[in-house]
Amino acid sequence: MAYLKWVCITRDISVAAQPGKIERGGHDRHKIEDLLPWHATETLSRRDADRVEQALAGNRELAQRYELVRQELAGAVLLNETLGAPSARAMEKLFAAISAKEAHGSRCRDSARERLH
Repeated sequence: MAYLKWVCITRDISVAAQPGKIERGGHDRHKIEDLLPWHATETLSRRDADRVEQALAGNRELAQRYELVRQELAGAVLLNETLGAPSARAMEKLFAAISAKEAHGSRCRDSARERLH
């Protein structure tokens, strides 16, 4: 899972300026590697998916990294499916905490308005 988390953070930083696009040039391999998790979940544009497929076909190391990403994705899906839904008590505690925070925030806003007038 560590690799997937690292790639997610790296991809957000390096591709955020032009989502859905891969730059040509020296950083192309790194850009493609950063997109592997999105390719595994089939969320890339057709153009980017084709470029990733071409890179995977021509680079054994990249293909091995992609297999790791796919294994981590399958493990994450399996883990999430086995967790199940939270208990009714946990849901009640969560909603009570949210309500208390909203009530507190409302009191704070009202108090601030009173001080301004």
